[in-house]
Amino acid sequence: MTLMKRTTIIIALTLALVLGVWSCGKDKKKRRGAASSPASAGATAPAEVPSVEGVPDYENKAVASKIVTKSQKHNSKAVKHHLKKRYKKAERGYLKALKLNPRYEMARYNLACAYALMGEHDKSLGLLSQLKAAGCYRCLERVIRAQTDTDFASLHQDRRFQRITGGIMLPSLNFKQAAKRLSSKFKIANFQPTFDDGRVIRIVSVSTHRDNYSKYYDVKNQKELNYRLKKMFDVHWYEQEMEVKYPLPWLIDTKVPQWSCTKNCCTAEGEFYCSEGGPALLNKVCFEPLSAVRLLPIKLVFDNCSG
Repeated sequence: MTLMKRTTIIIALTLALVLGVWSCGKDKKKRRGAASSPASAGATAPAEVPSVEGVPDYENKAVASKIVTKSQKHNSKAVKHHLKKRYKKAERGYLKALKLNPRYEMARYNLACAYALMGEHDKSLGLLSQLKAAGCYRCLERVIRAQTDTDFASLHQDRRFQRITGGIMLPSLNFKQAAKRLSSKFKIANFQPTFDDGRVIRIVSVSTHRDNYSKYYDVKNQKELNYRLKKMFDVHWYEQEMEVKYPLPWLIDTKVPQWSCTKNCCTAEGEFYCSEGGPALLNKVCFEPLSAVRLLPIKLVFDNCSG
């Protein structure tokens, strides 16, 4: 090979190497620019929520009402063990409840209590962090409650616990407005969001005419709700006898009921004219708050005049 050929090959290889390095550097700059652009636009990465070994992560996903009921039963059984200081058995029950319904905030909170009592502080704090990050009203309510819950006494002076449970502001809830809205436009369709959320609506029938008379039904869909309400009262009878046309038989001294609310339940105020053989009277509504604007009706209490 001649000297000129060797020189030409060396020059060509050198140029190729230089161009290759410049090209990689250019791509790297592009990647850096793409990675930093969200921050420059003011976006922030979501806070990382710790997973807890052996515990399903919180998922804000509705499950079937039958599964919700099963989950609640496991939680109730676990609470009995919890109260008797059988924390390992309680743990197993809470885990069963959460495997069925990962967003069951009460079971998650109860499990955090059990871990705190067993000295498994990292797990307890992890579960409280998950509830705080979930942000649902009941989730935040329980995190705040932990500040005074004696189950967490071993953590009350822990700075990590104080950071998790401190500085939470719960939104103000207007249950009275929700009750007025529900009673002024009472439609079966208004209860669909409750069913869509995987929850049941408890229909309670009580009687002022018979001592200790009370029945309740947990309904899971609009069809079942409609059936139970028709069994509760006869709207046609009410419209004929009282000569008024309301979607519900209020039978109180005002056409539009006034509401008095305690916690998440509201009671209709006024004098009830409940006669023997008459229709049932809706006099109490309870709600499940998901947020400041989402208050789902979960309980209707009727005074069964015919009882």
